[in-house]
Amino acid sequence: MTVKRASVVCIRDNKILGFYGKEPKTEKLFFFLPGGKLDPNESPVDCAIRETLEETGFKVGVKTETEQIVDYSLEWDGQQFPCCTHFYVAQLIGNERSQVDDADYHRGMCWLEVENLHEALSYNKELQQFVTRFVAEYF
Repeated sequence: MTVKRASVVCIRDNKILGFYGKEPKTEKLFFFLPGGKLDPNESPVDCAIRETLEETGFKVGVKTETEQIVDYSLEWDGQQFPCCTHFYVAQLIGNERSQVDDADYHRGMCWLEVENLHEALSYNKELQQFVTRFVAEYF
């Protein structure tokens, strides 16, 4: 069953907002853009905003006109998950950051240099190609 998701791309000072997650099976660290699974009856926009706050502590606003939807498969904990993700350009609302209390695999938010994004997403070629094009289009 396809996982319906929403995610944001938020860039400030040539750095992209994200977080590191530790894969349970391999214990490798991966860079992720803020985002996650839609709750029942939740819109993709609301999900993207909620997930960004939960995973990074930052409040964001999304530019709905930038929505792009991509299908890809993600391997996690030894399983393949087909994903359908709504991506949006986001901007920080203020500079305040709340405490992050997320899933056990969460290993901390970060601002990754945009020049390192291609390598940071090398664990998933489909996602890597899409996000690279998305960033080039909007930033």
